[in-house]
Amino acid sequence: MQKVVLAYNYVNLTIAHSMAKAKLSFPNLSNLRTYEVELSTLANRKEYILQLKEKLKSNIAK
Repeated sequence: MQKVVLAYNYVNLTIAHSMAKAKLSFPNLSNLRTYEVELSTLANRKEYILQLKEKLKSNIAK
């Protein structure tokens, strides 16, 4: 199922990857890593995740 979702989102991945590299480039899917987590774990760590999000946003803005 993950491969189907990945294929569906390949265009978005390519655009994001190209923007990060500042040139047209295609992501190497053999190096792709996926992670699984229970929804309850995410809910329990919501504050921590939001803090990480803010740190990333502030680092990108610099």
